[in-house]
Amino acid sequence: MEGVYAVMHTASPFPPVGESPSEQSLVKPAVEGTKRVLSAAAKAGIKKVVVTSSFAAVSGQRQSVVVPVLGGVELVVQFPSRGNWTDTSNPAVTSYSKSKTLAERAAWDLLESLPEDQRFELSTVNPVLVMGPPLVESNKSATSVIILRDAIMAKVPGSPKLCFPICDVRDVALAHLKCLTNPEAVGKRHIISSGGIWMKDMNQILADEFKPQNYKVCTRELPNFAIWLASIFNESVRKEVYPRLGSLFEINNSRMKNVLGIEPTSQKDSILDMAYAMIELGIVAKTSAYKGPKFSEKQSSGSAGSDVMAVTDL
Repeated sequence: MEGVYAVMHTASPFPPVGESPSEQSLVKPAVEGTKRVLSAAAKAGIKKVVVTSSFAAVSGQRQSVVVPVLGGVELVVQFPSRGNWTDTSNPAVTSYSKSKTLAERAAWDLLESLPEDQRFELSTVNPVLVMGPPLVESNKSATSVIILRDAIMAKVPGSPKLCFPICDVRDVALAHLKCLTNPEAVGKRHIISSGGIWMKDMNQILADEFKPQNYKVCTRELPNFAIWLASIFNESVRKEVYPRLGSLFEINNSRMKNVLGIEPTSQKDSILDMAYAMIELGIVAKTSAYKGPKFSEKQSSGSAGSDVMAVTDL
């Protein structure tokens, strides 16, 4: 690391979609990898470190203000801070959420344990589900890519009554750069989110754009009973999907806007830019009626973060 001023630690193991790997296969490499990178940075005299964490480290299970609203829906409002951590002792917490939580805590704990002359400035970026255009075809295994692929290709009979808090990968990339250059970002956890979106609304955005191009986007919403039935046989559905049915997530992203100075990309632009990029990369096949890419202004102009954009599981 000679001559290096800053380090971004972005890597972390992620399980394939639908699989429930052992806790140790995710937690140990995530925690030990973080410690190795940051210890090496400290010994090399690195001045700034940005760690890619996750919203999973803030709220891997419901531990927030829940407000009933009309229509049998709950509004789950998150207020993240340095004091908000996923309760890793909760059996409902997934191995992935535990790995991200313990890895980030290890980063802050290591910083506190360093002698004064080895300390660096630390910030973390905590994105929610990352959407937006993938950079390469190998991104096809990312969770968000699979969700969108299955929707646009109608691989599933419908969507659960599920709300995703989402963000754009270009905003995530820009957040890392802002953490390196903005003194106000130091010592903080930065939640990156453009808000929550219901799966049926996401699918409707896709349907409006791609059904005229002969893509069979399914906009049907599945009854909760069907998801309950699936949860009996699938641990991932049981832990990650069924408990969140009917909950609308609204994330406090004021630090993203006020400290980092990032205005969230519109959800429609994130979804459509992502879908078109997936088609152009061959992740989704082109139909005979496909009209070619129609990217948003952000994607077309190559604005902030586009040179490092990639859909990743965070």
